[in-house]
Amino acid sequence: MAALRHRPTPLTVAVGTVVLILLAVSVGAARPLSRVHEPEVPLVDAAGGLLAAREEPVPLDALDFITILVVGMDGHVRHAEIPPGREKRFSHIPLEHLRGLTDTLMVLGLDRRTHTVRVLRIPRDTIVTLPGRGPDKIAHVMAYFSFFELKRQVEELLQIPVNRYVIVDYAGFKTLVDAIGGVTVTVDHDLLSPEGVWLTKGTHRLDGTRALRFVRHRYGERAGDIARIRLQNEFLRAVGRELVHNGFTKALSAYAASPSVVKTNLSLLEVVGLWREWRDFDPDDIVYIQLPGTVESHYWRPDPLGVTRAVREFWPDEPFPGKSGVRPGSARRQPAASFVCRLVELVGLDRSPPRRLTYAGLLQGCRSQGPAAVVVYHTHTTESFMPELFPDPAVRRDHDPDREAFSADRSLNVVRVGKELADRLADLGLAVRHIRTVHDPGGWSGRSGAYFRARKSLMAELGAVHSPVVVLDIHRDAVSHSTPVGGDRAASVLFVVGRHNPWWQWNYVFARNLSSGLSAVAPGLSRGVCILDGCYNEDLSPLALLVEIGGVDSTMQECLTSARILAGVLADCLGAP
Repeated sequence: MAALRHRPTPLTVAVGTVVLILLAVSVGAARPLSRVHEPEVPLVDAAGGLLAAREEPVPLDALDFITILVVGMDGHVRHAEIPPGREKRFSHIPLEHLRGLTDTLMVLGLDRRTHTVRVLRIPRDTIVTLPGRGPDKIAHVMAYFSFFELKRQVEELLQIPVNRYVIVDYAGFKTLVDAIGGVTVTVDHDLLSPEGVWLTKGTHRLDGTRALRFVRHRYGERAGDIARIRLQNEFLRAVGRELVHNGFTKALSAYAASPSVVKTNLSLLEVVGLWREWRDFDPDDIVYIQLPGTVESHYWRPDPLGVTRAVREFWPDEPFPGKSGVRPGSARRQPAASFVCRLVELVGLDRSPPRRLTYAGLLQGCRSQGPAAVVVYHTHTTESFMPELFPDPAVRRDHDPDREAFSADRSLNVVRVGKELADRLADLGLAVRHIRTVHDPGGWSGRSGAYFRARKSLMAELGAVHSPVVVLDIHRDAVSHSTPVGGDRAASVLFVVGRHNPWWQWNYVFARNLSSGLSAVAPGLSRGVCILDGCYNEDLSPLALLVEIGGVDSTMQECLTSARILAGVLADCLGAP
């Protein structure tokens, strides 16, 4: 891919503007950096409220695929705790108290594996379910709740984490455009207002006021918000053209002439690093993806299958460490090592450390001769499989799988699957502890309190082995699906990540790595990674996962085959001898 040093892109506009603003602040501007950089990301409960716990961000250096949520705020922002009429400027409102409508919503994907960039646009009229309010437009989330609930809604909708965010205030947007001398755009049809045509077909030079009207325009458009997204894409390209010459000087002038227009959890070092890494990207290679759906009155109803396909296009399965996974057209950056190995490098376990992170103790198991590398346990210990409990299909039909697919017999329930996983990991040279304690006595009727009881068992085990690398809670899935592997069949595997724990983004990256490893061995074996509200005891380690293998109609042999494959993939990730 050719390096084009002077061709700005939507990426350099979105991230580069943040770089310039942060640089201006850092070299002595009057406004403090804290008004731009707000690193704290609180967890959000099921009611949309903020919890005391905060997310532990994954260092960008440890990510092969970076997601950045870009939000454009309506000009009428307000402070949640200050009565109307007492105006507060965007820059003075703490992010957790910021309220208003969102006019622009997109997720930027930076794929370091292939040096490609994708933008996933979410229409502001997309229907989501708001806590305590029911169906509503995603643009209204920040009017009733905080930005952090909006982030959660995006993550729930797309089933991917948001690694970083950038929020832009439209009130300052006008000044920014005026400071760079305006923007030239071309439209292929007349833009209408209630009074008539306000912008004719053709090429126009827009000042800040008209530029803001342009990016917010949708009146008279048959496609509504979808038409607005197309205009916004055109505007981003136009800004890129304006910054071809003296872009740095123009952006600094814009900052000096305007209030702070950005809030972000990107640090100065991260932003400068992204700027350097992506400033040469060829704009012709950017992929724009529209969230699929249909127009219903003034709403955009997402198509669930279409959303899944769009997200897979946005974030394709990553090349598995050790496999040939670089796609054609990839540039200078090589695919990163496995997630665990990257963590080892970051904390310096096997080399002189460049820095020390707070989770260093959790990774001691990476040493080949250290304490346990893996702990396997079962919250729902008695979950079993109908073909094992009732081998005769005719008899099986007379039994309720929801209430009867449980057994205390360890040869018939998920403990047998966990034992297979633990044994194979041990064969591959890893130190493993397998907890077989029953945490759901009575099967279906004993599930209440199972996670609390499992936590007690797990905490006792963690105290004995000190610092495990991986903690796996093996369950049975709700779906019974199998995939051919050689001459056998293997039961599907689903990874579940609970968002109500500070380590959840770490958990997700690890789960994604394992999922892609399974897919590399047997396409279709992994059902991917599911993000759910909850904790599931995954707060005890950044490498803790809930793993569902097989369903009520799976055979034990299918589940054991999957356990053996998972053991091999996990051993590869951990660098087992």
